[in-house]
Amino acid sequence: MSELANRVQVGWILVVFLLLVAILNIVFIFLSNKLMEWRGYGSGSCRIVQCSSGHRFPMMWVSGLPLTAVRVGVTRLVHCPVGNHWALVRPVKSDGWTSADRAELDKFSNGS
Repeated sequence: MSELANRVQVGWILVVFLLLVAILNIVFIFLSNKLMEWRGYGSGSCRIVQCSSGHRFPMMWVSGLPLTAVRVGVTRLVHCPVGNHWALVRPVKSDGWTSADRAELDKFSNGS
């Protein structure tokens, strides 16, 4: 086999490998988001999170792809806009919320 043919073959192997990695990442992100929905953490990428001080606020939460946070295990280090401090946050389940909890969150979500 010539050197050029060898390089082309290695190039195609690399392309196939990178495509496989990309597809596996997409599947992982999709399945982990579905798992969060099934466990009661809401749907979509905007989830309700609670900081270590107890403040609740909406945040974009895409599993496997933190865009605005530093991952620390299952929690993320972000700036809490409610208490104006840096804290570890985790998603909270929406089961058992009172209407007062939802009204407070809606008030914060609307920017009031």
